[in-house]
Amino acid sequence: MPKKYAIALLVPAAAALAACGSSGSSSASGSAASSSAPTLARTSDLQVTATDSACQLNASTLAAGKVTVTATSTATGETEVYLYGQENGAFSKIMGEVEGLTSGLTKSFTADVPAGPYEVKCETGGKEIRVPVTAN
Repeated sequence: MPKKYAIALLVPAAAALAACGSSGSSSASGSAASSSAPTLARTSDLQVTATDSACQLNASTLAAGKVTVTATSTATGETEVYLYGQENGAFSKIMGEVEGLTSGLTKSFTADVPAGPYEVKCETGGKEIRVPVTAN
Protein backbone atom coordinates (compact mmCIF):
# COMPACT_ATOMS: atom_id res chain seq x y z
CA MET A 1 0.00 0.00 0.00
CA PRO A 2 2.70 2.61 0.71
CA LYS A 3 3.96 2.27 -2.93
CA LYS A 4 0.52 3.27 -4.27
CA TYR A 5 0.56 6.41 -2.14
CA ALA A 6 4.04 7.28 -3.35
CA ILE A 7 2.97 6.96 -7.00
CA ALA A 8 -0.21 8.92 -6.31
CA LEU A 9 1.89 11.74 -4.88
CA LEU A 10 4.51 11.68 -7.66
CA VAL A 11 2.07 12.05 -10.55
CA PRO A 12 0.48 15.33 -9.32
CA ALA A 13 3.91 16.65 -8.32
CA ALA A 14 5.29 15.97 -11.82
CA ALA A 15 2.25 17.66 -13.38
CA ALA A 16 2.71 20.68 -11.12
CA LEU A 17 6.39 20.95 -12.09
CA ALA A 18 5.53 20.69 -15.78
CA ALA A 19 2.94 23.44 -15.38
CA CYS A 20 5.46 25.67 -13.63
CA GLY A 21 7.93 25.15 -16.45
CA SER A 22 5.43 26.07 -19.14
CA SER A 23 4.12 29.13 -17.34
CA GLY A 24 7.70 30.26 -16.79
CA SER A 25 8.28 30.04 -20.53
CA SER A 26 5.16 32.00 -21.42
CA SER A 27 5.97 34.54 -18.76
CA ALA A 28 9.43 35.04 -20.22
CA SER A 29 8.04 35.48 -23.71
CA GLY A 30 5.44 37.89 -22.30
CA SER A 31 8.24 39.94 -20.78
CA ALA A 32 10.10 40.07 -24.06
CA ALA A 33 6.99 41.21 -25.89
CA SER A 34 6.25 44.02 -23.45
CA SER A 35 9.86 45.20 -23.35
CA SER A 36 9.88 45.52 -27.14
CA ALA A 37 7.07 48.10 -27.04
CA PRO A 38 8.88 51.44 -26.52
CA THR A 39 5.62 53.42 -26.55
CA LEU A 40 4.68 51.79 -23.24
CA ALA A 41 7.98 52.66 -21.58
CA ARG A 42 8.05 55.12 -18.71
CA THR A 43 10.37 58.06 -19.00
CA SER A 44 11.93 60.55 -16.64
CA ASP A 45 12.86 62.77 -19.61
CA LEU A 46 9.68 64.09 -21.20
CA GLN A 47 10.15 65.76 -24.60
CA VAL A 48 7.44 68.25 -25.61
CA THR A 49 7.14 69.81 -29.05
CA ALA A 50 4.73 72.72 -29.30
CA THR A 51 3.41 73.65 -32.73
CA ASP A 52 0.70 76.05 -33.85
CA SER A 53 -1.83 73.20 -33.73
CA ALA A 54 -0.42 70.44 -31.50
CA CYS A 55 1.31 69.58 -28.24
CA GLN A 56 3.36 66.47 -28.99
CA LEU A 57 4.91 64.29 -26.27
CA ASN A 58 7.48 61.51 -26.59
CA ALA A 59 5.65 59.39 -23.97
CA SER A 60 2.35 59.22 -22.15
CA THR A 61 3.76 57.62 -18.99
CA LEU A 62 6.28 59.20 -16.65
CA ALA A 63 8.44 57.52 -14.05
CA ALA A 64 7.29 58.87 -10.69
CA GLY A 65 10.00 60.97 -9.05
CA LYS A 66 12.26 63.59 -10.59
CA VAL A 67 11.22 64.31 -14.20
CA THR A 68 12.94 66.62 -16.67
CA VAL A 69 10.64 68.26 -19.20
CA THR A 70 12.35 69.61 -22.31
CA ALA A 71 10.13 71.80 -24.47
CA THR A 72 10.81 72.87 -28.04
CA SER A 73 8.67 75.23 -30.06
CA THR A 74 8.09 75.27 -33.79
CA ALA A 75 5.09 77.60 -33.44
CA THR A 76 5.00 80.99 -35.13
CA GLY A 77 4.27 82.89 -31.91
CA GLU A 78 5.52 82.81 -28.34
CA THR A 79 4.77 79.54 -26.53
CA GLU A 80 4.41 78.46 -22.90
CA VAL A 81 4.53 74.85 -21.70
CA TYR A 82 3.20 73.73 -18.30
CA LEU A 83 3.05 70.48 -16.36
CA TYR A 84 -0.08 70.46 -14.19
CA GLY A 85 -0.92 68.20 -11.28
CA GLN A 86 -4.36 67.82 -9.74
CA GLU A 87 -5.54 70.13 -6.99
CA ASN A 88 -9.10 69.95 -5.65
CA GLY A 89 -10.10 67.69 -8.55
CA ALA A 90 -8.81 70.00 -11.31
CA PHE A 91 -5.49 70.14 -13.16
CA SER A 92 -4.51 73.50 -11.73
CA LYS A 93 -1.36 72.84 -9.68
CA ILE A 94 1.68 73.99 -11.67
CA MET A 95 4.46 71.42 -11.25
CA GLY A 96 6.77 73.27 -13.65
CA GLU A 97 6.73 75.62 -16.63
CA VAL A 98 8.71 77.25 -19.38
CA GLU A 99 7.72 80.58 -20.88
CA GLY A 100 8.99 82.70 -23.71
CA LEU A 101 9.59 79.86 -26.16
CA THR A 102 9.90 81.05 -29.73
CA SER A 103 10.31 78.93 -32.84
CA GLY A 104 13.48 76.87 -32.69
CA LEU A 105 14.10 77.57 -28.98
CA THR A 106 14.37 74.78 -26.40
CA LYS A 107 14.03 75.16 -22.62
CA SER A 108 13.85 72.65 -19.75
CA PHE A 109 12.60 72.35 -16.19
CA THR A 110 12.72 69.61 -13.57
CA ALA A 111 9.78 68.65 -11.37
CA ASP A 112 9.13 66.11 -8.63
CA VAL A 113 6.05 64.13 -9.68
CA PRO A 114 4.45 61.59 -7.37
CA ALA A 115 2.44 58.77 -8.97
CA GLY A 116 -0.83 59.99 -10.43
CA PRO A 117 -2.45 61.80 -13.36
CA TYR A 118 -1.05 64.99 -14.90
CA GLU A 119 -1.59 67.25 -17.88
CA VAL A 120 0.89 68.98 -20.15
CA LYS A 121 -0.40 72.27 -21.53
CA CYS A 122 1.01 74.01 -24.58
CA GLU A 123 -0.19 77.57 -25.05
CA THR A 124 0.53 79.44 -28.27
CA GLY A 125 -1.18 82.58 -29.48
CA GLY A 126 -3.91 82.31 -26.84
CA LYS A 127 -4.72 78.72 -27.89
CA GLU A 128 -4.40 75.99 -25.21
CA ILE A 129 -3.81 72.34 -25.92
CA ARG A 130 -3.78 69.90 -22.99
CA VAL A 131 -2.44 66.36 -23.16
CA PRO A 132 -2.88 63.80 -20.34
CA VAL A 133 0.11 61.92 -18.90
CA THR A 134 0.39 59.51 -15.99
CA ALA A 135 3.23 58.99 -13.53
CA ASN A 136 3.71 55.60 -11.90
